[in-house]
Amino acid sequence: MALAASCIERMVLMNLIAEKIKNGRIKAGISEKTLAKKCGLSENYIKLIESGKKVINELSAQKIFKVLGVDVDLLQQGANLSRMDVQSKQLNEADKKRVSVKKETVIIEPNDQWSDALAHIIKQFPVIDLLTGKTVATKEIPVLGKNVEGCPWNKTRFYRVADDQLVHLRVKKDDVVMICETEEVINGKLMLIEVEGHRIIRKIWKDNNKMTISSGAHNEEPARYSVDQVQILGQCVKVEFRL
Repeated sequence: MALAASCIERMVLMNLIAEKIKNGRIKAGISEKTLAKKCGLSENYIKLIESGKKVINELSAQKIFKVLGVDVDLLQQGANLSRMDVQSKQLNEADKKRVSVKKETVIIEPNDQWSDALAHIIKQFPVIDLLTGKTVATKEIPVLGKNVEGCPWNKTRFYRVADDQLVHLRVKKDDVVMICETEEVINGKLMLIEVEGHRIIRKIWKDNNKMTISSGAHNEEPARYSVDQVQILGQCVKVEFRL
């Protein structure tokens, strides 16, 4: 059942990407035939993609985005459904199924063709507990243009916050933080660092050979370390919080 649900979620994501392509074409004021010609694809292929009947591969997606003049990251944000959106769409599809088969049980089996094709743009990322270093969940993210939220997919990491020490920075326990791996110090930014053998997320500032780190607490005395005591692991890109 979990595998079947995962397949449905992937199909929902693909359908949303198809909607974005269709809306981009309509906004550009061109027909399927014109778009196909500009992309070196067939008109029928474009129609199948827009109707959600065919899986689009990454190369074709990039061609279409380029012709439509749409930013890849913008489309990716639209494709990056929250779990609530996915579940809502699943319920809608389930309702349609129940009506069409008159309440007969519908068993949805994963389709290998879908899974193989989606593997080019849907990638699984482990969610690591920041305290224990263990994988606690996985995330399936659309990877368009080899980027996730502007970060190269192979440098994208997800960590679950283990405590409320960053509550003053609006980061709470069990929130999931997306990290883009980098060794560069970015002053005033929330960064993933390793200090005294522990991986933590803090705001950091570098001044000559000293590093200042802070949790953002109002009465906190920021900690000071020498540069060689702090290892920079990545920049925090966004936080997903639980309602």
